[in-house]
Amino acid sequence: MAECEHQFQKVAQRAAERWAKSAQPHLEQARRALNLRGDLQLQCEVTHTEQDNGLPTVTADAKFFTEKRPSGYGGFTYADEMELSFEISLSEMADDGDEPQQAWQALQASRQTCQQQTDLLVAWR
Repeated sequence: MAECEHQFQKVAQRAAERWAKSAQPHLEQARRALNLRGDLQLQCEVTHTEQDNGLPTVTADAKFFTEKRPSGYGGFTYADEMELSFEISLSEMADDGDEPQQAWQALQASRQTCQQQTDLLVAWR
């Protein structure tokens, strides 16, 4: 199940990065208008949740920044940054072909198998 979860997470990450990069030209224009230094870089964090209809919604927090520097507290600080948050449904991930749908179905099948094994173990005891 962990492998299926990882595979779907990779597919979701690619879709989120593609969506975030589609906004990049507009952010570049804003960066130039604000005289921010450096080129915009992208850092995208992705999570997914299951809706009531059993389909996933991918939530992406995309951070565009111009310079990443280590902070004194073990993390990083950014010279200039802009953030976007958005959600992507499974049907909106279709630009990546059948892979998102297949990865989600594999994850669901894996979860079902795991639940059936758990149910059998509980019934056996």
